[in-house]
Amino acid sequence: MYVDGGDCDYDGLLDYEEYILQTNPIHKNEKMDLFYRVVNVNDTGIETKVEDITKEERFMFDNYPSLSEVSPAGAIHYPAIGNPALLSWDSLDFDVYIDTSDSAWIGEIINISDPSKIYSLTIDTAQSDSVSGLMKAKAHVSGSSPEPGLYNLRILINGQEYTVPHAVQIYKEFKENFTFVQITDIHIGRFSLNPLEGNDNDNVADFLAIINRVNKVEKPDFVVITGDLTDDGSENKMKYFKACLLKFEVPVFTTPGNHEYMSLQGFPYLDSLEWTFYPDFQYGKYINPWLQTSVNSVKSWGYDYSFNYGDFHFIVFDSGWNVETNPDDTIRGAPYLSGLTFDQLTWMQEDQKTAYNNGKAHTFIFTHAPIVGHGGKMTHLTIIEGEEEDEPSTYFDQDIFFPEWVNGEDDDYPEGQYVEAVFCGHTHLNRFYHDVNVDNMDGPYCYYTKAPYGETTVSPFIAISKDFSLGTFYIETDTATKEG
Repeated sequence: MYVDGGDCDYDGLLDYEEYILQTNPIHKNEKMDLFYRVVNVNDTGIETKVEDITKEERFMFDNYPSLSEVSPAGAIHYPAIGNPALLSWDSLDFDVYIDTSDSAWIGEIINISDPSKIYSLTIDTAQSDSVSGLMKAKAHVSGSSPEPGLYNLRILINGQEYTVPHAVQIYKEFKENFTFVQITDIHIGRFSLNPLEGNDNDNVADFLAIINRVNKVEKPDFVVITGDLTDDGSENKMKYFKACLLKFEVPVFTTPGNHEYMSLQGFPYLDSLEWTFYPDFQYGKYINPWLQTSVNSVKSWGYDYSFNYGDFHFIVFDSGWNVETNPDDTIRGAPYLSGLTFDQLTWMQEDQKTAYNNGKAHTFIFTHAPIVGHGGKMTHLTIIEGEEEDEPSTYFDQDIFFPEWVNGEDDDYPEGQYVEAVFCGHTHLNRFYHDVNVDNMDGPYCYYTKAPYGETTVSPFIAISKDFSLGTFYIETDTATKEG
């Protein structure tokens, strides 16, 4: 019997949600361990819990989405399918960066749900941008109240058409209480040394089941995917990932994980890479093209960026590629990662400070690999080669400066950080850390195993509340797919 607001089969999905999903509300469904995190935000704090997909939901989908609409990102570097522009009726302006020499652009946006809803763009004369090396222009959506929704972007330059799917989201207004979803470690196309094992489209159905749940039940204001989008970063797997992105009905922000760089490194993924632009990096080719910006004369890494939702600020940074297996991590044998360089941290600090000074009182940070726990110190590491042949390499921990900064212990940034939470993946675990400092960031003393100041063990599937006055939380989320 369908009960509005009830859960007849006690499987965690309300009856009306099962009606929307077209699953059976009177048959208890087995969970699949396909995870995503829901975060509700208000002006005093956040509430977050992990959700799981049922077997019935999962087997509605297969691993064979069409690739016919999938193409490289092309000349438009921003906005992108993995870094869209968020607009409201109060402000319908956004920047556009294009790799072109022409300065006269014509544009429009097309609603993904109703292609008859098309709004023209008024675009300023493009100017050369010295930081990005691209042409940059300000675009304005025509009309005072365009239909809220997600839009494709189309730009015409000198007879050449450029398009970006899911590039612009229009809200009627930015809500004071809003929701976002974090998804991580999807690993499209399970990697195997044996060509008869693993396919480029493995894990696609798992991901599509989560997307269906997000679209129909969660209906968040946006989604953030924190890396390991594919299992080795190769082109065909990235195409399947992008085909899945096109199924979302809400804006999606992405960052690469260490697995995205594996196609550049090759097995066993321990070759050193440089912090430079790689034309063959498929994440940049299909999802978020390389784009350097600057704040207070500090340049970003080309895959780091930030965005705002109302009075809240969000920073997304790339934690880099595998550098060397961590011999001290006896649990997972996890690699050190190259990210969180001094340049990245300096840009992040300047970006957050500028946002705070512009009225963005709360900041959230997203990355792939965790800053605490899972090796904690030394998750991100600089390896300095010895100058002599017999001189061993030295290891310099890049993570220790982060808690100093957010805790107000950095002399250059003594107050006003207000980094409320850091969300990541990589570990394939659901964990919380709080009260983190340089001395305990390895854990277990900062490991959040109990309810706030209580004795009850915390389940990731029970909502955890975090008041903004409690300092920075570090939140890890488990893999979204079975083969992750």
